[in-house]
Amino acid sequence: MKSCYKVVIVGFAHMHINDVAASFFANPGTKIVACADTIPARPELKNGPYTRKWNLNFCKENFHIERVYEDWLEMLDKEEPDLALITSENSMHPVITRECAKRGIDVIVEKPMASNLKDAVSMASDAKDGNTALITNWPTAWSHVYQRMKEIVDQGRIGRIIEFKCSMGHTGPLGMDAKHKGVSQIADAMSDSDKGATWWHSFSAGGGAMIDYCCYGSMLCTWMIGSPGISVMGMRGNFNSHYGDADDNAVMIVRFADCFSVIEGKWTTFGNADPYGPVIYGTDGAILLTPDHQGLMLALPGGKTEIIDCFKQPGVDLSSKYVSFKNELHPLPDLLLPELNLRAQAIMDAGLRSSNTRKEELIDNVSWIAGRL
Repeated sequence: MKSCYKVVIVGFAHMHINDVAASFFANPGTKIVACADTIPARPELKNGPYTRKWNLNFCKENFHIERVYEDWLEMLDKEEPDLALITSENSMHPVITRECAKRGIDVIVEKPMASNLKDAVSMASDAKDGNTALITNWPTAWSHVYQRMKEIVDQGRIGRIIEFKCSMGHTGPLGMDAKHKGVSQIADAMSDSDKGATWWHSFSAGGGAMIDYCCYGSMLCTWMIGSPGISVMGMRGNFNSHYGDADDNAVMIVRFADCFSVIEGKWTTFGNADPYGPVIYGTDGAILLTPDHQGLMLALPGGKTEIIDCFKQPGVDLSSKYVSFKNELHPLPDLLLPELNLRAQAIMDAGLRSSNTRKEELIDNVSWIAGRL
């Protein structure tokens, strides 16, 4: 047990770092001592809100980070941290996790765990070999609304799940009016060439709406339904982002033993035009978010409806859960752990394969995954 855990940041490609770093800065049990960006395959052309240079400067100034390294490997060796926050492009997650595991450093990677199942399995294997924690941060893990939804489903209030539907969308990570948690600014207007130079629109870097947004639905349906998926039909397309090779719209239909899930991810819609979040249909009712996303609505037999207020619990955030885990007070939530994340990644992987083959693809069985670790 330590009074304060040393934290470093590796990568500023993902703007969620601005909110994640705020949690660790505010926690007296953690201190962000240094940071370093990864080297992008292609340099960004614009420096504005939510671009990687802007994210680095925002964190450095707001969270009083004293040392900025050019080389993240040098930073790991010199700082000898307890934990690395990995918010690089998705394709870099495996190599950073491997280097941290070699040095006995815990990692928290921003969702999704990886770009594909092969990378996710290698990350879990490396962390196991290094006896280090591999944690995947899902913003939805800290939502009191989703936690309450899970409780109601587990209580059987809507009976057995028949369909899980999840639609999420916005104008793109750097699109018009983009605004992300932890920052008051909205994204600057960006030209096509500006956007095309970012990793978000590069499939090889792990960009695209299916990986970025359908991952939420993959994890949530895995968590809510509680049983392994069987197969996926996936489709993705680049309809309005021709400056890159990544998809800006995607859909997956996931087959389970006795239900199915429909998952949509969109980078071409304004948030207020989308019925954001999950809707779960059961044999005895349905449950969905209220329009303000702060509560839940139950649709019950006989035309009855019930509004459920959801109240945020103190201490339910990423840094608090990490410190509690390290001090052996409480285990980490299932949403953060490799087993559930490998299940969700297997769904994503089948969806990506299906979008290429244009055929229904089997989901890699979780027991096969476990056999590789």
